[in-house]
Amino acid sequence: MTIPNASTNRPDVVLVGAGIMSATLAVFLKELDPSLKIQLHEVLGSAAQESSNAWNNAGTGHAALCEETPAHSSFDWHNDPIPQYVITLTGVLEFSTVGGETFTIHPGDVLLAVDHTGSGHKWRLINDEPWKRAYVVFKQGADTHFIPEPAGAAAGNRTDHAIE
Repeated sequence: MTIPNASTNRPDVVLVGAGIMSATLAVFLKELDPSLKIQLHEVLGSAAQESSNAWNNAGTGHAALCEETPAHSSFDWHNDPIPQYVITLTGVLEFSTVGGETFTIHPGDVLLAVDHTGSGHKWRLINDEPWKRAYVVFKQGADTHFIPEPAGAAAGNRTDHAIE
């Protein structure tokens, strides 16, 4: 694998290792900002030469999945089957929890879904774009290392939520 000369090609993002997680992250980042210059650095002869089994990837106990829902869709009360990050790539939706909290989700927002019992939550798309999202799914009981970012923090109006 060729590594570009840093003096002539300065990347915005450098990813170490060309396994499934780096490749997936690169796709997600390009979806959020197509102008990003991304470099992958791999010591092996080509990408994905090590184990890329979703539950065995570097021993981290997670998998990444993508899903797209058409514009103007909604999903009534439901819960999540397993702990997962939900990362919105496109679309704007109104999200409501059984506890009465309602908030708006924008591209770049991250949810930690851990509402596995009861009525859970519901959502509806409120703009003209499809909802493209990535799920990072965790094994039951895994530490997700999630720390919610306060509304209006350094990232602008971005918000991160844990739904329980």
